[in-house]
Amino acid sequence: MNSFNTRRRVVFKAGLAAAMVAGGLPARAQSLTLRLSHPIGKGTAHHFGAEHFAKRVGELSKGQAKVEVYPDALLGSEAKVLEGLQTGTIDMTMSTLWTNVVTAGKVFDLPFLFRDFDHWKAIMHGKPGSMAIEAAKGSNVRVAGYWFAGSRNIYGSKRVQNAKDLAGLKIRTLQAPAYLELFKAVKAIPTPIAWPETYLALQQKTVDQAEAPFESMYDAKQYEVAKFGAHSKHAIGTAAFLISEPRWNAYPEPVRQAILTAQNEAFEVHAKKFAENEKAVVGLLEAKGFTFSNFDTSEMRTIAVRDVYPRVIVDDLPKRILEEARKI
Repeated sequence: MNSFNTRRRVVFKAGLAAAMVAGGLPARAQSLTLRLSHPIGKGTAHHFGAEHFAKRVGELSKGQAKVEVYPDALLGSEAKVLEGLQTGTIDMTMSTLWTNVVTAGKVFDLPFLFRDFDHWKAIMHGKPGSMAIEAAKGSNVRVAGYWFAGSRNIYGSKRVQNAKDLAGLKIRTLQAPAYLELFKAVKAIPTPIAWPETYLALQQKTVDQAEAPFESMYDAKQYEVAKFGAHSKHAIGTAAFLISEPRWNAYPEPVRQAILTAQNEAFEVHAKKFAENEKAVVGLLEAKGFTFSNFDTSEMRTIAVRDVYPRVIVDDLPKRILEEARKI
């Protein structure tokens, strides 16, 4: 009788382990392979931070999980990757398009909301950022943290120095309401294009200008097809570190803890590297023959606050998040 019960327990445990694997829940001895996607190149601070994250997850999980990093949108555009997170086919990403899924976060896309890195960090790692994390519940993605994505600037085939210079120009931008409304408000023609396709769009004159951090455009070698840059600093980008909720629910607790700890560490590593890159990139671009101009932001700022904010922030929760952000 005892022998029969022992055999039955062994068979049950083996069957349970097989069922866990088949259902996406890893058996204890199985090593997980997690896929982390991001849209920009290997020379950026984002990739530097992602590599550090991958290394630390392996160490902290004691080999229970291995993170594979896919830069340059190798797993698809940001929009496709976000869909993959929601369906559970991709594990995690750092995305500046996250507010298309967590719509309450569109507050953080607003132009001229942040003054600098310290102000950004106080808001994003404070109550406003926490409110958006809470709002993400039910969207099938989990916001594990926020990474600084730098000041966004305008560059392209024409020299621009103020809002009036943008009228009539086609400008590559993110597919995000705040960015689209900003460039519409200054009478430009916002043209959403995936980041990997921006080089070709500038080269073929599909767009006149683009807007992004100079660090990213340098890594993508867009200085070869864009010769003028303006320090517009019209927005500071936020890349949310997102995890697929279906995938997260399948991770054992030690792997979850390793991910959260590694993400916090990687944010600090990334922020330091980004500051170094952002400081160096102006000189690097000038050495490539790139010409910079100052940009008078006064009119653009006025238009943004007067016209763009009310068009983008219409629901109650974003309004409350914006109120909290303005207190900081």
